[in-house]
Amino acid sequence: EAFHVTEFGWCIIALRDADAPPGPVAGEYDRALADAGRIAEAIEVLRANIEQSPDHFGYRFRLGRHLYDTGRLLDAVDSFEQALRIRDDDPRPAIMIGNAFSELEWFDEAIDAYRQTAEIAARIKDRQALASAEFNTGNTHYRLGRWDEAIAAYRAALRADPDHAGAAQWLGEAKAAAESAAAPSPAEGGDA
Repeated sequence: EAFHVTEFGWCIIALRDADAPPGPVAGEYDRALADAGRIAEAIEVLRANIEQSPDHFGYRFRLGRHLYDTGRLLDAVDSFEQALRIRDDDPRPAIMIGNAFSELEWFDEAIDAYRQTAEIAARIKDRQALASAEFNTGNTHYRLGRWDEAIAAYRAALRADPDHAGAAQWLGEAKAAAESAAAPSPAEGGDA
């Protein structure tokens, strides 16, 4: 009798001792709604939760993720910024801010957010988050044709995580693009 079928499938409804007083079931209903493709409802559940607990990092961060996933990028940035104010030692909101700005093609803002991510990651000694921040910085510079900056960022990603496959691959791409850009074209006076 500890299981019940819901619209989401089987779920555990109780793991209490038989003599324990009844109480609410703790869980993340918004995640279940999102997993069922009901993101708009998940967003509303999180907003209601935030009204009750405005300083809850998880609610703010998950709201940002759901908003991001539905393309509401500026709303997502706002939610991630609020999450970052609650917990300034977690690099996830900062990198998501950078990703949202990158999607909006606000590249300088994206780079600033990735720098903030790298600073947080370095401060808490999270090498994977640091590598991700540097890799995303490199990708942004690459998109802008800033080859030297992209190369430097990919190298920084590899220093943080020598096994970062994406950084190794894109370092090669950035080097090739830099060499191609530096090579004189036949129209510039080379042998034709």
